[in-house]
Amino acid sequence: MISDYYGLTILNFPFGLIVSLIIFGGIIQTSNSFLKFKKIPVTKTVNILFPFLIFSLFISIVNLTIYINISFARITIYVFLFFFLYQFFRFYKNYRFKKNILNNFKFNFVDIFIVIFLACYLVISSLPISDADSLSYHSSFGSYLIKYSNTEWMKNTKFFHPDLLLSGTSEIINFIGLVLLTDNYGSYINFLSLIFIYYIFKTNFKKKKNIKIVFLLILSSPIILPMIFSQKIYILPSIILSSIIYFLFIEKKFSKIEFFLLFSSLMIVASYKTSFLIPIFIILVYLAYLSLKIKKVKENFFLMFASFILFLLPLIVKNLYFHNDFFPPLTGQILNINSENINNFANFIKNYDLQLNVNTLVLLPFLIFIPHYGQLGNVYFSLPNIGKIYGIQFYAFLFSNKSFSNKFLLLILISFISVLLLGNISTRWFLFIFFLIYFGFLHFDMTVNKIFLILVKLQIIIFSLFIIFYSILNVEALLSTNLKKNFLLIIQMVFNIFQK
Repeated sequence: MISDYYGLTILNFPFGLIVSLIIFGGIIQTSNSFLKFKKIPVTKTVNILFPFLIFSLFISIVNLTIYINISFARITIYVFLFFFLYQFFRFYKNYRFKKNILNNFKFNFVDIFIVIFLACYLVISSLPISDADSLSYHSSFGSYLIKYSNTEWMKNTKFFHPDLLLSGTSEIINFIGLVLLTDNYGSYINFLSLIFIYYIFKTNFKKKKNIKIVFLLILSSPIILPMIFSQKIYILPSIILSSIIYFLFIEKKFSKIEFFLLFSSLMIVASYKTSFLIPIFIILVYLAYLSLKIKKVKENFFLMFASFILFLLPLIVKNLYFHNDFFPPLTGQILNINSENINNFANFIKNYDLQLNVNTLVLLPFLIFIPHYGQLGNVYFSLPNIGKIYGIQFYAFLFSNKSFSNKFLLLILISFISVLLLGNISTRWFLFIFFLIYFGFLHFDMTVNKIFLILVKLQIIIFSLFIIFYSILNVEALLSTNLKKNFLLIIQMVFNIFQK
């Protein structure tokens, strides 16, 4: 079925899902083939970060071609799609999906609810775009590029659309989706990132029996819901950042290729969201210390500089050329080059949701599992904002038969402080810490006590009923253009009610 997305032609479900799976499988096969061809030792670090590098190279090449010529960028995307299609067929041939799925599935509480959550999230990720941020700039950036067939309009975004100043890697990904006639490619990436999380855990903890339980605890965290719905890519960079921190915890030495992957992945993660900059800076300082320790400062500095040139410099050059700022509008405010309107926008971003103060800091441990929203430094408890909480599973490690080592607790503390230094402590900024906690949970082979397990199961059942009802209620929006329009009208009406 063909439908209209604000003047652009797109193909409805399941076309976008098929395209996303082709690219996902193609990237995995490309990564495996290259590592095998070059005979690169497949360590835990390489196994996780190399596919991420392949995906990011694809995004970076498209990003560069955008500023050369939009038509050339579109052709580049089509070429990559055909290449990934070829690789996908190889991947499908090599991997016995039906056999592996049947062998891994068991008819028990954990497996059944994993299937329920994944099925519901698949439906939700396939629904038409309706959240404000996605419509405002995550997806509209790509639509403007296609409509105007150039980038000159970007010089004036601060006058007519300040949100677009924040555009980064997520917006390039959504541009790729729109070129491939799908309007929710970003949400599919978020959904597939959940599958990638399971792959990461299986790769790092093959002999652990509680991998599925940990995976379910992550899937059933309410904060995942709005991230699946959104076109903002946030789950993927968060799990990559927590993976890097974990690798630095368990590994004492890194090869040259591993150092390059670590540096590259950090630069890539920074290009997704400026909120990652502080923890990334801390990690870079630690990597500099490791380089000094093994007497490879010059060599690793070159690797870091090459990573910066490949993945972060293009974003900075774009920002300087079109917006006269490094990371608009925040660095412009620091350098005192913003207009009054842009400074107001910068203040809005910094104070959005939970502004750091004594009140919010004291309440933060409770805001992890109590629905809320923040405004002007105040906190208001609100059930409709359930998508801002992690649930009681955030504290599973406190009710375990074992405890984290002091070194791992220090990592969590440093990560926590790095978020506080942002000055904005919206709960979503703690997502990489949430993932890191479960890396530790598996690493130390922890299990929760029976009482806590009962409470978690109760929460899982309640939240699953909510997303099952939501998915069944809206799944018809995937079946026809008219029903899709009705879904968007209902969402708009609900949004207007809450605005009042």
